[in-house]
Amino acid sequence: AFALLPLSDGYAILFLAPILVTAISAIFLKEEVGWRRWSAAAAGFVGVMIVVRPEFVTLGVGHLLALIAAVLGAISFCVLKRIGSGETSASILFVLFLSIIGVSAPGAITHWTTPSLEGLGTMALAGLLMGMGQAALVIATREAPAVVVAPFQYTQMIWAVAFFYLFFYAAMGM
Repeated sequence: AFALLPLSDGYAILFLAPILVTAISAIFLKEEVGWRRWSAAAAGFVGVMIVVRPEFVTLGVGHLLALIAAVLGAISFCVLKRIGSGETSASILFVLFLSIIGVSAPGAITHWTTPSLEGLGTMALAGLLMGMGQAALVIATREAPAVVVAPFQYTQMIWAVAFFYLFFYAAMGM
């Protein structure tokens, strides 16, 4: 999706995931979703529509792929909530990481480039941070309703601005 869309459109559509978690958690997980959360979900949906400006003649494959990613992300979040209390965190993470390897291995093998030592270190750090984030998500979904945990995905906007400043703006000496 990000190869086919501007970043703003891709992220806006992906930010539908917490809104979808609200609906899925109410219907399938039978979680209590009050009028405030429904109102916030509706406002979030309107925000996505404002950013994407869906003129149906300009919607394409990238938009569809981002929407599929948002739907699958919301479903996986709710599945995690459903199975979280009956499985160990280690088993959930093990299956998650095996799935990531299974999905990414064909592309990695066919487009293999030997990383530099610096690149290898960066990948190791990224993997460690991803693992820690996934472990925290497993624990959070075990301890709180999905409809409460999912909106924290919106903090990505704050992190994006902070990392942009740190890596691009400050690195250029501005």
